[in-house]
Amino acid sequence: DMLFSILFPILFLVVLGMILYTIIGNISTWNKNNHSPRLTVPATVVAKRTEVSHHHTDNTMAHTFTTYYVTFQVE
Repeated sequence: DMLFSILFPILFLVVLGMILYTIIGNISTWNKNNHSPRLTVPATVVAKRTEVSHHHTDNTMAHTFTTYYVTFQVE
């Protein structure tokens, strides 16, 4: 009982810290990307690929998602 009352708050703070670190890192990356210059350059499509995934909820609903991937080559 004493061990739980010591370890639980420490574990809670560690998990909370990891979540905050991830959120702050993602916001930082988003901000950096939004402030980067947008380049317009000639590009050629060199590969295309699709990925179809199926998700079932309960036994009554099925969702299909298609993700499209394109690889560009620039000079």
